[in-house]
Amino acid sequence: MDKGITLPVATHGIKKDNARSEGVINVRWEAAKKKAVYTYNEKPYTDLTKLSADLAVAKKAADQTGSKGKNPEYRVVIRGDREAMPGAFRLR
Repeated sequence: MDKGITLPVATHGIKKDNARSEGVINVRWEAAKKKAVYTYNEKPYTDLTKLSADLAVAKKAADQTGSKGKNPEYRVVIRGDREAMPGAFRLR
């Protein structure tokens, strides 16, 4: 987890389902550069096409190993910095 991200507060947040496989994308806002920095597995990505490809590989690996819980679906969690500009999270 990227500790440099300030998460927004979810007053009505849903409890996390720990029984599924997931990938976590951290989106940190660099105010000085006015741009978002994306990280996945501690690796920064400037090319979101490469990030998408790496997520597809992770999903395929999770599908092959299976999940121990009631919800075997792979999901991606996006942890976005609350300081990010609107539209910074668009994955193209």
